[in-house]
Amino acid sequence: MSKYFNFDPTHFLVEPEETEQITQLNQLLNREIPTRLVTEQGENVYIPESVLMVLRYSVAALASGQVIQLNVTHQDLTIEEAANLLNVSNSYLIKLLEQGQILSTNVGSDRRIKREDLLIYKEKKYREREQILNNLVAMTEAEGLYRKDEELNLDDSRD
Repeated sequence: MSKYFNFDPTHFLVEPEETEQITQLNQLLNREIPTRLVTEQGENVYIPESVLMVLRYSVAALASGQVIQLNVTHQDLTIEEAANLLNVSNSYLIKLLEQGQILSTNVGSDRRIKREDLLIYKEKKYREREQILNNLVAMTEAEGLYRKDEELNLDDSRD
């Protein structure tokens, strides 16, 4: 019987006998950016950058002893799936939907959110936060409350 007979395709954990291989792979991925795999038959398979990013992140987590949870999302998300992606509560997401900040459709008595619409909202909020932080830094610089590291005198010598 295969050790993967009761395999759960959404959760991944390193088997003890794989620890050394995972550690080596993690070190390789941190040093180099492999662009292709070579099969045992000598066939070259090129790896897209998006797959490399997932691989690098996953291997680093596994190497540090964490469990990887894989969540394949569909184009239309439930309230719970969308709330999880935004890291907010279901009730907060429903408020956003009712305010029209995120588009949604009704399927029977359930709401569905297009993944693309959710990602557009998430990107918009990220840009807004980034602008607010930039404005805050500019204000503190103008008031002389903020200086860049190179402007600081970090000399530890005492006179």
